[in-house]
Amino acid sequence: SLSGAERHSTAWSVARINALFKSLPAAHIQCCDALQPGNVPMEDGQQRRFDVVVSHPPWSLREWRDETPDGDPFNRFRRGMPPRNNADYAYLLHMVSLMKERTGRMAAVVSGGVLSRGGQEGRIRLRLVADNLVDIVIALPEKMFENTSVAGAILVMRHSKKSNDVLFVDARGLGDGARNKNAFPDAALNQIADICMARRVVPGLSAVVGPDHIAANGHSLSVPLYVRPGQENTAPAISDLLLRRAEVREQLAEVDREIAALLRAVACVPPQATPAFEPA
Repeated sequence: SLSGAERHSTAWSVARINALFKSLPAAHIQCCDALQPGNVPMEDGQQRRFDVVVSHPPWSLREWRDETPDGDPFNRFRRGMPPRNNADYAYLLHMVSLMKERTGRMAAVVSGGVLSRGGQEGRIRLRLVADNLVDIVIALPEKMFENTSVAGAILVMRHSKKSNDVLFVDARGLGDGARNKNAFPDAALNQIADICMARRVVPGLSAVVGPDHIAANGHSLSVPLYVRPGQENTAPAISDLLLRRAEVREQLAEVDREIAALLRAVACVPPQATPAFEPA
């Protein structure tokens, strides 16, 4: 059966209409904040689990929890409490908690920063890799989504993996940039699906990486670290350098926000009195 949650009423209405249009039941698609304990789907007095969990959650949602949250009754954040000013990993851990133990798998559309940010998010990512949940990471082209040109990624996790390696797919060059908006043509979608289903290694396009290699890179899941260009040029591609620069800028901003929060807590300074980090 189908179940879902959407915090914005307009998007919730569209989701219900889409479900009905595709002859899917829409009664259990709720207009609510999925991260709040009272909105977790229940069955027979326990948290309901699913075979498949998919989501494109909002990126970098701020103030999703209280400064000092109470313990989560469903233990969704046992791998670490995500920072208050960014809910990205809160949504991921919520999705993980919804997967069935044997057959559960999930796919989330995330920002590139989710794959490499440090701090508390980096520690959560370490535990997800250590628990052998991360299965596939697909880097997407920029300009694929409404209201942002930032490149994203698809993060696939599952229980009961057959091995402890991770498949990385660099699909950034497979988009069709017609009308200044990237989309995957059918041939590209079939190619990506074939690589994922067969866990196929294609030079310059995909790589299968073990946990030791990922640990050596600080548990970063950034695809360019593992999938190298197919040509013999050993110099990093400009696009990779720009992506890494954006990731470092985001990490610096996150560290600055954490330091500012600590200083405010010590000095009792209101948030608006602390200047934000603005890298050049």
